[in-house]
Amino acid sequence: MCTNVSFPLLGFTRKMHPHFFKCTPAWLDTLSGMQSIFGVILLFLVGFALRNRFRIK
Repeated sequence: MCTNVSFPLLGFTRKMHPHFFKCTPAWLDTLSGMQSIFGVILLFLVGFALRNRFRIK
């Protein structure tokens, strides 16, 4: 049962293929959720590093 609707920005709503995500195991849902969260964190860190790299002194 996929009831993860609290993070629609990260892709937890499963609107694309609901019949596929209905039969996935719980560990796969956990893995995909962790990948989405770490992806957002790493994207922020890359943007932060680029901002620091090209800062005008």
